[in-house]
Amino acid sequence: MKTSKLIILGNGFDLACGLKSKYADFFEKRISEDLNNCLKRAYQGFKDNFNYKTIDDPTFRFKTIYDVRNNYAKNKGEVNPFDIKIIVLNDSDIEILKNSDLTFWDVVLYYFQTNIGEEVDDIDWRAVEDRILNFLNDTNIDKPCLTYMLDTINHFDDLDMKNWFCLYLAEILSEGKKIPEDFIEYLYQELRLFESEFINFLNEEVVSNGDYEKNATDLLLQIVSVGEVSDLFYQKYLSFNYTEPINSPYFNITNVHGTLKSRRIIFGIDQTKVNPLEEIYRFTKTFRQMTETSIAKRSDELILPRKEEINEIAFFGHSLSKLDYSYFQTIFDFYDLYSSDVTLAFYYRLYDGVTNLEMELDLSKKISAMLKDYSPSIGNENKADNLMHKLLLEKRLVIEEIS
Repeated sequence: MKTSKLIILGNGFDLACGLKSKYADFFEKRISEDLNNCLKRAYQGFKDNFNYKTIDDPTFRFKTIYDVRNNYAKNKGEVNPFDIKIIVLNDSDIEILKNSDLTFWDVVLYYFQTNIGEEVDDIDWRAVEDRILNFLNDTNIDKPCLTYMLDTINHFDDLDMKNWFCLYLAEILSEGKKIPEDFIEYLYQELRLFESEFINFLNEEVVSNGDYEKNATDLLLQIVSVGEVSDLFYQKYLSFNYTEPINSPYFNITNVHGTLKSRRIIFGIDQTKVNPLEEIYRFTKTFRQMTETSIAKRSDELILPRKEEINEIAFFGHSLSKLDYSYFQTIFDFYDLYSSDVTLAFYYRLYDGVTNLEMELDLSKKISAMLKDYSPSIGNENKADNLMHKLLLEKRLVIEEIS
């Protein structure tokens, strides 16, 4: 008899349990007021000294990582690059940057901000990963962009200001680091450092929040609809967080992107957006799970419980991002969502300033988008068109508040 739920947790779960685990929380702690002012001054100073005419003027050059300035000048064949004047920040700002823990990815994400130097964009982690994807895979105008950076590093093509500036700051931040010859390898190395900084931040959050495990246990009891903690151990948890809510060997949780305890976590991009033959495929979640987490290791334990064991797939706190659709498609296929009697349940808890109506409208839109994207994989056009209607009529689609 089916008695268990497959419970899918997102960052909203940790937020509901009292952790300050939003991107804005992390970024605001990493970038102090002094550092923020320094980055604003640096950007403005660079902007004042930079234009497309001065790039070809030997009076102005900006020293960057991989010595683009030197290579650019040699390619032009006009002057001895060592005679070129270098534009630098003032000494105090250079010291502030060198003493920071900033990585190249901090710089990229900082200059993706809507208003540079102002309040940090209040975005979720889905949007952060979108920005990582945009940097790696798009040709953005006025945003940091890998394609333009590689063109400049490898072919000495002209580079727009914001990209040149990111490479300029990378040179300052690279002091004391062993820089790989390959820029893609450098980006990966810096991403690992960025993830390590987030591990430190979130570990501090968990330690300082003495009620986290109690809050998490109470919330899970409501999601699972049981009264005893021991009943939680009969469920299966698939978490997109890096935390482990209950410290017990009987708590059956898989953290799909790694754990704080292992100090191996993943910030990644959706593999469906990238050609596997491209170098940036190594930044996809799928590739990194295969090479860096325990998910790909042999184990007697199934990540997804057997079909006969599950009667409900429950979501709490997940943004239902397109970046994670590939996971949901696999789960829905495994449990034969269309033909089975498995229920999809989406639980939520209200937070300040948000009404039930607003919360349920937002969830409804996200659920509709997710199921519409999934429907074609059913393989039957008529079935695909009526999936959501079928779930509703069979009372297998539920949105429910947890107080």
